Amino acid sequence: MLCTADDNTNDNRYKGLGHRVICTCEIPKAAGFGDKGCRQALFECDHLDCPTSKRMRQELKAALQNGDTDDIILNSFVQKYGVSVLQVPREMNDRLVWIVGLGILAATCIIILFALRKQRFRAAMLRTAAAQPQGIKVDASRQVREETKEEDE
Repeated sequence: MLCTADDNTNDNRYKGLGHRVICTCEIPKAAGFGDKGCRQALFECDHLDCPTSKRMRQELKAALQNGDTDDIILNSFVQKYGVSVLQVPREMNDRLVWIVGLGILAATCIIILFALRKQRFRAAMLRTAAAQPQGIKVDASRQVREETKEEDE
């Protein structure tokens, strides 16, 4: 059987879409990983004779044979299985990690700068207070009375 360019295109699309869709089988992960199902890409589901994976692959093939676009195929999977059927692109996860990391770094720098500024302000206040005479309060009226007494005597 000769392989045409159209067959290669469909095969590439089939593989590409199969990695963008998640198998929704309810077979639990290995021990200790929870009971949410395997959550593996459709073409990476490693459960032997997984009926869900087999059915979803057949649906994907049928949609490609119908000539549906990638968006129509993905939307039909979302309608049937829910939004969680779509694989989040790795690039998006990487960007999110960088954005959150840089945000945390910026917030930390701002907090440190604010603390240093506050510390410098307190140190300046203490230096100013130390330079002023401490505890000497003069009652002007009492001082005048004492001076006048001395003059009268």
